[in-house]
Amino acid sequence: QNKENLQNLGIDNIAGLRDALNTKLDKARFDQLAIPDVAQLPAVLASKANDESVYKKTGGTLSGSVHFDIVQGAWSHGINWTGLTDIFSIHVRETAGGETCGLYFQAQDNTNDLFVFEHYNDTQPKQILVMDHNAATMDVNFTCNGAIYAKGDVTAFSDRRLKQHINPISSPLNKLHQLGGYHYQRSDTGDYQVGVIAQEVQQVLPDAVRTTEDGYLSVNSTGVVALLVEAVKVLSHKVSVLEEQLHGG
Repeated sequence: QNKENLQNLGIDNIAGLRDALNTKLDKARFDQLAIPDVAQLPAVLASKANDESVYKKTGGTLSGSVHFDIVQGAWSHGINWTGLTDIFSIHVRETAGGETCGLYFQAQDNTNDLFVFEHYNDTQPKQILVMDHNAATMDVNFTCNGAIYAKGDVTAFSDRRLKQHINPISSPLNKLHQLGGYHYQRSDTGDYQVGVIAQEVQQVLPDAVRTTEDGYLSVNSTGVVALLVEAVKVLSHKVSVLEEQLHGG
């Protein structure tokens, strides 16, 4: 190509060609281009512009699929975002009519170390969140507008060693009398359900109720179970006393 084309690339002389290329393409990628002569350079650059890694790019956009190929085996390498001040540090947005968009992070040396978030289109399940680790404990706050289904048990720590200031629930029968069991229809989804009213539970067991970020109340069902356990124990004692009186014991 002529000198004007090279100048348009920001190259003043052939000696600076290698440095100029290193600012346009990752060096490892350049070594794989196998350019036989300088005359073919513009065509090669044009063919690689949309699908190759871009080194030190600032501003503008990248169209099409972008692949970041980090050097395998060199764990000091990575992709780093610094100086993020916007509302969305990393914003993944689905194109209208697209199949999926999401984030998938997985450790190469341990496939159990992963975090997956995906959002499917309207014809498929939405908002899948997967977090897994085979050794460490994970703290997760998960909010779901729909139902949560599990093939296995959903369990939480209840070890006595994690608790202090342990006291039985006082006046369990009186508290239980203030609660109702209801069959109702959800005003937001129209679904029919069975349960309690959080505001009623809050009056007798405030520690079993939490307020979500949008102001709605949620109930810790384990707290209600604990109340039922203590209430049944009181009733059992009353039955025993009545039996003794009945039989003259």
